[in-house]
Amino acid sequence: MELTEAGFVVATSEDYSTVVPQGSVIAQDPDGCGSCTGSKGDVISLVISLGPQMVEIPDVRGKSRNDAMATLRNAGFTVSVDSSAALPLGYATGTSPAAGEMAAMGSTITLHIV
Repeated sequence: MELTEAGFVVATSEDYSTVVPQGSVIAQDPDGCGSCTGSKGDVISLVISLGPQMVEIPDVRGKSRNDAMATLRNAGFTVSVDSSAALPLGYATGTSPAAGEMAAMGSTITLHIV
C-alpha cells in the first residue's frame, strides 16, 4: 500500500455503499487535498466500501397489497407493483426476485398482486 510505504499509519474501517464498488475507498481523513503535507507516523483513516448491503427478501404471499408493500419497504426495498389479474383481489402472490433471495438494500422488488 502506497501510504504505508510512505511512512503513514493506516487505520481502516468499513461501510456499505450503493455507489462505491466493494474494496474501494469511500472516504479518507485527512482528505486527499493536494496542498496538504504529512509526516511519517501520521495516521490516515480510510473507509473501505463493502458494496451494497444485501437484504433477504421477505415472503409476502397471501398478504394484502398494502401490507405486502409495507413489509417490503420496511425491509429497505423500493416496490413496483404488477397487477395483471383480470379480477383484482388485492392479494400478493409473490415477488420478483423471489422471497428468500438476497437483494441490495434500496433495490426495486416487483410485487405480484391478484
